[in-house]
Amino acid sequence: MHLPFTKGISHHIILPRSKKMATAESELAHLVPPPGYTAEYYAASLERGRIRQSKRAEESLRQHLAAIRGEEVPSSIDERDLRTLRCLVRGIRCHDDFAIKVARQDGAASFPAIIKRAINARAIMSNRVPPDMGKEEEEEVPYCFWHPDIPTEETLRELLARYPGSAAMRYKVGRACAAAGFTALFRELDILPDVAIAEEALDAADKGREIYEFIVAQPVRYAVMDDYNLVVRRDPVAGACLNGDTCVRSTLEKRQSIIDSVYGHEVSVLDRPLLDITEDWRVDVEGMRFEARTVDSKALELLYKPLPRDLPTVDKDILILTAAWSGNVDRYARLRRPTWPRMIDGEVQCVVRGIYHDTFFAKWVSEEKDMYPRFARCCNARFLMNDDISWATEDLKVEYLPQLIWYPHVASEETLRALARLKPSMVPWIARACIVADYQRLFEELDPVPDNDLRGEADRSGNDYYHAWLMRKAERIGFDWNAQLDRTGYSFPGGDDKDWMYTVLFQESGMCGIREGQMGRFGLPRPFYDADADVLTVDHVGFMMEGAADCIYSTMNSVLMYVTRANRAQGTRVTADHEGSHGGHGGRGGPGGRGGRGGRGR
Repeated sequence: MHLPFTKGISHHIILPRSKKMATAESELAHLVPPPGYTAEYYAASLERGRIRQSKRAEESLRQHLAAIRGEEVPSSIDERDLRTLRCLVRGIRCHDDFAIKVARQDGAASFPAIIKRAINARAIMSNRVPPDMGKEEEEEVPYCFWHPDIPTEETLRELLARYPGSAAMRYKVGRACAAAGFTALFRELDILPDVAIAEEALDAADKGREIYEFIVAQPVRYAVMDDYNLVVRRDPVAGACLNGDTCVRSTLEKRQSIIDSVYGHEVSVLDRPLLDITEDWRVDVEGMRFEARTVDSKALELLYKPLPRDLPTVDKDILILTAAWSGNVDRYARLRRPTWPRMIDGEVQCVVRGIYHDTFFAKWVSEEKDMYPRFARCCNARFLMNDDISWATEDLKVEYLPQLIWYPHVASEETLRALARLKPSMVPWIARACIVADYQRLFEELDPVPDNDLRGEADRSGNDYYHAWLMRKAERIGFDWNAQLDRTGYSFPGGDDKDWMYTVLFQESGMCGIREGQMGRFGLPRPFYDADADVLTVDHVGFMMEGAADCIYSTMNSVLMYVTRANRAQGTRVTADHEGSHGGHGGRGGPGGRGGRGGRGR
């Protein structure tokens, strides 16, 4: 099927489906029809349903592409349809004629506020101040009107005249001045030295140099514009520094495609960037996953150098992940994005690794009120490895009981024995720790019920006793080893759907195949050390065991090797503007990207 609206892109429309699903033909061959249906009729009915679903997916993609290109208004504009809204916002902000067309649609007055903001932003960027935009506090007033285009200085002055008493509008105009280099107008605004405006000016290079130098020269800088929440603070934060928390124009130029790069269908899950001042999720016809973009040379240097007071204009995601991974409290506390409960992709997994390897980092995390509650389980595991079980109180929630308690260290035999008395429900995990540490006497005392996780640990043990013990007891109690084969791979005894948190830890501990050849212990591709990488991407951190089709199967060791040899082997190949060889978006899946649980976007 060849579709004119996807010129230059793979045209085969395939509905997103689980990797575990077989082909349609093999599925139909094994169907058991409901009572009253013949197998042929039931199979034909299912096939008709799939065809209808395929046609709906095809039409959805066509409408979204047409909206982005400013060619067609979607048939339905519903504030609950987030993807359609973002595609429409993108088209409006980029195409003035299209924005005017949308504004003149029947029922435009009842459009969601996000559409009205986009229409007004496009008008301002086209040097028209909308007469019906309303007061500054109203929802129709856009936060950003300096991308993709910047209004003229005269238009900005007209905006100021329209809102003479609005401090928020003065800061927004100041931001546009920084992007365009309107130094004279900026000095007339009488605003506080805002670090967001300084970062925008720094990103504008020579055009914004004078504004940037003026702001950073002030003895006290302030955080006034909040790009995460799209507000201008009424109570600015004094003593701020440039910290990479501004969505500058160069960031907005990095787009994500709505088209799957491999199959050509519409991607099932789009990143929702943490920084999204244009409110379009940075969607486009062409683009790539944010994690597949090359880490620029400035960020690369900051991986191993002290952080300056003012960060250069870099995407700091790789810095956040490595700070969390290494358990560096100072760096992580400064760099992490203030968007709880949302985190960037891989952050949860790297924080877990940092907790397990650094007691002081674990202690800090345990006392942070705005941290992910499930981190308490990991902190308790780290404390247990230090032979501390004071956390094992009677009222401790079940979900805070640690599970992975045998890596990177194992508590003493006496500590584990005491824990088994306090928390009998932890016996399966304690028994597994006993196998790792070869606490044979305690293992016998615990007398655990056999399961596949214990058997797997026994098979890896250098002591054949545990395997033999489990086989004997399984035979004695009639345990069926095949009963658990349908369980999700990398899981713990009694584990839950939060096991994806441990992906990075699994990789380095050998629980995902690093010790066992090309295929991982659970049938997943083995992570590798990408020692020959020409560029470094966030994907190299290795927090996604499976998922995006263009995702790199790697481990943090790839990052470490790249950094240590970069100056010698990479030379000038590390460039700030190189975007890598990946294209499009391969969707989401696996433990690092389930519906945002690992966090999405920037």
